[in-house]
Amino acid sequence: MLTLEAVTKIKTELEGAFTPLRCRAQIYDAGERLRFSVFDQDYDVACEMAGLSLRALLDQNLLSDVIQKARRQIQGSRRFRTTGLTITYPPDG
Repeated sequence: MLTLEAVTKIKTELEGAFTPLRCRAQIYDAGERLRFSVFDQDYDVACEMAGLSLRALLDQNLLSDVIQKARRQIQGSRRFRTTGLTITYPPDG
């Protein structure tokens, strides 16, 4: 069931999943869908995803898959490197 508590949990987990990068998640479509953007230290968009069903994201496995897909997309941009759960910036030079 899609409750305020469940939506808050999903939003909080997403927004905290990309530290030290910033993530902003937004609920739209009458509370049925979610979109999020991950920003780098200069507030440039590192990754965006939209049209995600909140009901589907109640499944923790799917939510984890979405987070991993976003991390792979960020890592693939070659601007960032991920280590475990932490995203780090590449060394200068």
